[in-house]
Amino acid sequence: MCRSSVKKTVATTAVLLSAFVAAADDIRLDVTGGKVDVEGWVAEATLDLATAARLLGWPGKPDQIAIIEYAGRRAKPVQHQVDRATGDGMYTVSWRIPGTLAASQTRRFLLRFDTSPVIGTPGTAIDVATSGNTLVVNNGDITLEHQREIGGFISRVTVAEATGALSWHDKVYDGTAYYLPTHEAERMEVTAAGPLRVVIETASVYLGVNGEQPPSKPRAVYRFTNYAGLPITVVEALVTQEFAQQWKSLHFIEMGTGGAGFTNIATDGRGGRLEQTGRFFAGAKWGAVYNEQLLIAMCTATQPGAYDGGGGKHYLQYLRSGTASMTTLAYRWKDAIFWGPGGQALEDRTVQRWHEILAAPPTVQVHFSTLATRLEAVTRIVNVKERALDKLSGKDWAVAHVGMTLARGGAAAAGKKITGGSFRETLSAIESCEQALNANSSEAELAQTGSGLAGLVLGHPYLGNDKAVYLFARPEHGAGLMSIYDRAGSREFLSIDPVHATLWEATVKTEAGGASFANNAQPCTVTFNTDAAGGQLLFEWSEHAAVDVVLRLGVGEALLRGRIEATIDEDKPSGFVSVAFPVVKGIKPLSPESQRDTILDTGRFGRERPSPLLSSKVHNIECPPGMQFTALTGDGLGFYFGEEDGLASRKQLSWAAAGDSLNFSIVHAVLGWGGDRPVRTYRSPGHVVLGPFRGDWYDAARIYRKWAITAPWCAKGRIHERADYPKWLIKAPYWSIGYLQHEKDIEDELNKQAFYEIPTMVAHVYNYFFTRHLDDRYPEYFPPKLGSAGFTAAIERLQSNGVRVVPYVNGSMWDMDTDSYRMEDAERRGAIWMSADGNLNITTSYGGGSSLATMCPGSAIWREKLSAITSELVGRYGADGVYFDFLTDHRGDCYNPEHGHPICGGNFWAKAVHDLYAGARAAAKERNPEAMITGEGIGEFCIDVHDTFLSLGESGSTAPLFLAVYHGYTNVYGGIYNNVDPVMLGRWWLMGCQNGWHGTELGMAGVTGFNLSDNSPPERHAAFLSSGKFYKSLLQCRWQFATPYLGYGEMLKPPRVEGDIPTVSRKDMHGPFTVSLVEGSAWQAPDGTIGVFFLNYDKENAYDFTWTIDRAETPMRMSRWSEAGGLTLLKDTAQLRIEPLGLIALKLEVLQ
Repeated sequence: MCRSSVKKTVATTAVLLSAFVAAADDIRLDVTGGKVDVEGWVAEATLDLATAARLLGWPGKPDQIAIIEYAGRRAKPVQHQVDRATGDGMYTVSWRIPGTLAASQTRRFLLRFDTSPVIGTPGTAIDVATSGNTLVVNNGDITLEHQREIGGFISRVTVAEATGALSWHDKVYDGTAYYLPTHEAERMEVTAAGPLRVVIETASVYLGVNGEQPPSKPRAVYRFTNYAGLPITVVEALVTQEFAQQWKSLHFIEMGTGGAGFTNIATDGRGGRLEQTGRFFAGAKWGAVYNEQLLIAMCTATQPGAYDGGGGKHYLQYLRSGTASMTTLAYRWKDAIFWGPGGQALEDRTVQRWHEILAAPPTVQVHFSTLATRLEAVTRIVNVKERALDKLSGKDWAVAHVGMTLARGGAAAAGKKITGGSFRETLSAIESCEQALNANSSEAELAQTGSGLAGLVLGHPYLGNDKAVYLFARPEHGAGLMSIYDRAGSREFLSIDPVHATLWEATVKTEAGGASFANNAQPCTVTFNTDAAGGQLLFEWSEHAAVDVVLRLGVGEALLRGRIEATIDEDKPSGFVSVAFPVVKGIKPLSPESQRDTILDTGRFGRERPSPLLSSKVHNIECPPGMQFTALTGDGLGFYFGEEDGLASRKQLSWAAAGDSLNFSIVHAVLGWGGDRPVRTYRSPGHVVLGPFRGDWYDAARIYRKWAITAPWCAKGRIHERADYPKWLIKAPYWSIGYLQHEKDIEDELNKQAFYEIPTMVAHVYNYFFTRHLDDRYPEYFPPKLGSAGFTAAIERLQSNGVRVVPYVNGSMWDMDTDSYRMEDAERRGAIWMSADGNLNITTSYGGGSSLATMCPGSAIWREKLSAITSELVGRYGADGVYFDFLTDHRGDCYNPEHGHPICGGNFWAKAVHDLYAGARAAAKERNPEAMITGEGIGEFCIDVHDTFLSLGESGSTAPLFLAVYHGYTNVYGGIYNNVDPVMLGRWWLMGCQNGWHGTELGMAGVTGFNLSDNSPPERHAAFLSSGKFYKSLLQCRWQFATPYLGYGEMLKPPRVEGDIPTVSRKDMHGPFTVSLVEGSAWQAPDGTIGVFFLNYDKENAYDFTWTIDRAETPMRMSRWSEAGGLTLLKDTAQLRIEPLGLIALKLEVLQ
């Protein structure tokens, strides 16, 4: 065994320099602690030492340095290490922070070039040894063995005397899996060898089980960084491919732990024993597996958790960092693995502490006075000239603004480069800033109509008006979007080097594989014009394909609208796979350090999520089923992205952090890309819309709503006006989840109705069919378990009491063990192919035993099958409608050529699902004109053929975006299953949903059974009864008064509630959330009246509060509704008092 030799310099303290004076031209390194204290931290910075040495006149080698800490008048050299880094003249400098670095504390270090740094032996060291194809990292009590034969991954870990064998399963997956660890790494090398820092890099390709490569030839470089004395390994991965193949999932740190003897799983949310049951334990912050001697944890994962295996039936046991879809040329991952001595690391919160350290680690900021002085001088000139802009207008303002934009960009880039240690690039940025300051008005060619301007300014395409300005890189650099300027707020939204600015990217497949190309790699031509409607730019590229982009900025509009069209010549053997448009990089935070920034997740119900700059997570919104818009919001500002596509074509809206800014793109999967014939033309299915706005989530929803209610799925109008919409469904205040297997199930539904004292409700019934277990024998539902006559009689009895019955049907799965699957040739005629090889999407039943094939909604056999089932349930048995599971909020591709549909992409999936529902709904309406169709999840494209949507676990949403856009054009029902918390019950009601689907209703009525037994503690009985009374009041209000508002009204901006009111924290399926104990919502009915509702979730305390809504300045008459007295006129409305678990319902009428 030999020790690795890597070029480095090591120094440590040998003497105390008490009279050392800092020079003005030293490089200063400020290290600022994170959110928690950390002992013995190893800081690092990558610096252009070659340029620094040249600027400072250093005659020696660039890596001859000393690191000195200053504390008052004391100066002390510290242990450090220097390693070559990627890039000419670049080095990574690491140094030990002596003692404890306190949270938020800043400690100052100086880097000085020195020919004779003091050398010594560090107190805690790390090294790496080589033995054949094995690299062994020794870090105190921790030993890690990397094996080249398994892709360079860690095959064995030892902590103290405990050893565990590991396997890895990192892969890409699109129906077929391609792995990294199944073969020898192409490269496994040591790039830093200690004593402070050891780095091992591996490089390899992804291969299938037979050694084959996928067409895009994906590959990955992994970097494993270990620090002396720290029990962590930071793992970074860069996954690349030759063209942007669409991967369903990319798996990062999927570590097989079955050979390590682990017995337990833990996460920050829950834990349990490894019992081979096929359970996945998901965490929000970290996940771990352990036994008494050894523990391994993912500390900063995107989707941390562990799977406890399940023998031959389920997948193997593993610990995971995360998965994500990949639709780009490159994808970056980062996580940290904690190695600990058994469960003690959980008991003393060591894992949690390391999560806190690494989630917000100490930072290093570089100061180089030689360059900073020159930058400060340039910045002063920029500020002076910028103040003069207010005196200019029209074309003169445009020219000056572009000059200032370029100068500001150069100055900002220089500042970033200095603090990041890239000194050569700092010089280049300062020089570009100086050039921009010398711009003159003769360098402009502009067309103008009113305030609208379009043309070229200083060689840059320009489109602007009195609201906003959009500026692009020079045409010879590809004309990427480089600046969006909000004139009203004097705010720039982008920060990007013009050479790297983007606008679009295309991926094609060829006979040899594929390729990707983008606008910023090829020149283009630009033409422009203005008219009374606004200004327009036309960009044309021709190098790889004929690509045209038309962008238009309307008069008085701040939002840009655009379309793209791309064509490949017939003589080129390639066809489009995907087109990304727009691709916008360098989006700046809206609040300081992004602390109050959120992105709008418009998938399904809608909610706010932390900016990826805070979460470090890539966030993708898949459409369908998601709505086709999103936004970044913060501090009253917003940046909107949307697409007005009435076909609901497949697309992915993607947010990702890139340094200190965000990147955004909409990637469109081209219709038919998976077929044999190349797709040579792509046209935008609708306008892309982007730009700044004022407001929050609600205001972004209103932008989208303006178009959305004109989309084809809203063409039938609002539900209270539609002749084909069931009137009973509009009125129903409540949905029950129930069963129809026994006579007792009928009584249960009637008991719920009697307790709530509502004339009508909907019973959503499951398990009315014969099964061995759940998810068995689909789609063979008949005869029902009660028998045909018994099932019909049960439905009739419920209906005679006002209870509507909607049975369950699985909308996607066919049991492969059934006779019908074989006899009807379902696999060939209807099963989804996940790849051209014919791989099926097979699901193991929740209940175990059954293998279920996922069926294609575009196949005739499956559409006809579900229409026939619907017809039988409604026609023969008298059901009031049908619920379809596993369909509305799912998405996929199908490669099966037998089905006759386009192979993948475009609007294939949305059209297939829509047409399936249209057929089922027509079958139901033929048997009963008042019948309805519903299903799992939310999908806007189905609104006209899907009467209401089931949405679960969303009570924590602070941004109910779907309802803000579509309330009144459709409905949503559901709730939080097995929950009686007033916060969960009440928020769902306030958001305008039909309540129900809790599974706790009998308990709230005082009936023991599923979730409340005679042996339950008294406090549980009291909680159920208290919530039952509260819930009953909500349903009564909805039935007697609130239906025109909560049932089919238009959502208004929520009222602002002010008072001394505490907040409360809860957790739904998406994680924790915090809300005020008193909340409200506001709605406008079709007759113009406004309903305002407030709830108090506190069981013990009443609260006084004041409130306002956006229309408060309009003279209005206000009445208050009560269950006992109906509407009563209110004279004093300035302040209200709400009782414990109270409800206030107000009606506002505009005074003429």
